[in-house]
Amino acid sequence: MTIPDNIISFKTIESLNEYSFHIPSYQRGYRWTKQEVEDLLNDINSFQGSWYCLQPLIIKQIKCADNSYEVIDGQQRLTTIYLILKCLEWSKSFQLSYEHKDLKDVFEKLHPNLDKSFDDDIDAYFISNAYLTIKQWFDANKNSPNFTDNLLNKTKVIWYEVRDTDDPREIFTRINSGKITLTDAELIKALFLKQSNFQKTTQPSQLTIASQWDTIQHKLHDDRFWYFLTNDDKNPDASRMALILSLALNKDESEPKNHNFDLFDRYYKNADPIKQWQAVQDTFDILTEWYDDTKLYHRVGYLTTNSSEKLSALLNKYKICKTKSEFQNYLDNEIKNDLRLSKEDLDTLEYHVNDTKIRKVLLLHNVETLAQSGDPTIRFAFDRYKKERWDIEHIHAIADVGERSIKKSDRKRWYDDNKSFAPAEYTDEFIAFCNKLGQQFDGQLLDPTNEQFLNLSDKQFAELKDEQFAELMSFVLGKTDNHLRNLCLLDQGTNRSYKNDSFGAKRQKLIERESGNDQVANGNNRQFILYATRNIFMKYYSKTATNLSQWESQDRADYLEEIKQRIKLYLEN
Repeated sequence: MTIPDNIISFKTIESLNEYSFHIPSYQRGYRWTKQEVEDLLNDINSFQGSWYCLQPLIIKQIKCADNSYEVIDGQQRLTTIYLILKCLEWSKSFQLSYEHKDLKDVFEKLHPNLDKSFDDDIDAYFISNAYLTIKQWFDANKNSPNFTDNLLNKTKVIWYEVRDTDDPREIFTRINSGKITLTDAELIKALFLKQSNFQKTTQPSQLTIASQWDTIQHKLHDDRFWYFLTNDDKNPDASRMALILSLALNKDESEPKNHNFDLFDRYYKNADPIKQWQAVQDTFDILTEWYDDTKLYHRVGYLTTNSSEKLSALLNKYKICKTKSEFQNYLDNEIKNDLRLSKEDLDTLEYHVNDTKIRKVLLLHNVETLAQSGDPTIRFAFDRYKKERWDIEHIHAIADVGERSIKKSDRKRWYDDNKSFAPAEYTDEFIAFCNKLGQQFDGQLLDPTNEQFLNLSDKQFAELKDEQFAELMSFVLGKTDNHLRNLCLLDQGTNRSYKNDSFGAKRQKLIERESGNDQVANGNNRQFILYATRNIFMKYYSKTATNLSQWESQDRADYLEEIKQRIKLYLEN
């Protein structure tokens, strides 16, 4: 059994002059606006590279008419190209007709002296309006002598001719419903499956390659595999295959493209598609091997998280390494080079000063915590990590009256939530602050041990000046600590809900978020909390966890030592 071919090729605009195109009635009329027409003109006029590629023109040959084709998709661009050629008074243009109405008179009325659009009907209006837009663009761009050559000889369409047995209406419906997306990858798939590739009995069968393609694509749709390889969260499922195809060409996805279908162009020019397919399969096999190996999975995943461009370089290095251990040593050195930190450096990293380094250390600590668990079934979830936005957060908060400070209406609630976690002993400075505060309200001196202070009304809290509330926060939260020993990674949703909460209050809320019992989740969703972050708030790293309400100095020292030991392989001597 074989899969019949669709015909795929490139054609210049000039080479279309021998064809007649027919727009069937199941398509809507021409509807391009001034913006879309100008965008196409500007693209043709200013593209960089040897040629410019338009979106695929999907057509089917009309029976008993050698050079006549029914246009299934691409009529908006094709009609615009026709209008551009007419405005240039190019005599060798292709022919264009519409089934639902005769627009011949409309096209014949288009001439260089036209100064207003037709309002006979909606189709005539849009066609004449587009023509006027083109005419005005030419008037404004008279110093573009290369435009005609760019259009005729350097602008190409991807000619996608469907089989005789295909129903054009069905194809049109599937395209417009999103079930068919002619991306680089789908066009390359058609190249691989051409019948002419399978003449030799020693080659894999057409169905074998089709099955292998589907296997790869199915694996790429698994977010756990996809986000292990890349940070790209905007690539739709239909385009994910392009990553493997690029890597098989030894082409980095970050390289600039000459045009929209640059990848297809490279495969189209290849003389041996079967050999090229084997390179695709080999590339996929290597990536799958890394994914299945616990040690390689965590090392490669960390590196690609910090830089997706690493993947191509890692593949090239893997191919020249003689053993897996040699490649693993290479990965270890790459991580060390990425960090460029010593044990002593970890003591001095500071929030808002070394944020990039801090983020890398905290991520690596989380990755290595699971990599070193000894259980191959426990793996860092790169997909869940990359689908969230993460903040570097103080484990025990600092007093903040900046953009993330607490609204005046929420200050009483914050104090009620956090006052029980405040230090047991009051400083002389704080007692003086309380006495001064009492004078502001009613002239009575307030002793901070007095219940009257603890029960200030909402109105009184709202009357506190920012600097007064900041001083109150400083007392509750203690001394500011911006070092690594007091920092972790938290998802933005959880972090922004804390609003400068103390360690004890954060711990309670984190437990609620992870269990799905907080006010945001309302029992429906459990928030993904990073493994090391959970360990911090459960005091897992603390050697003597006697106080679960405060992040004490010994807790901080124990946590910092845990980080140093966990990532020591990647620290400089």
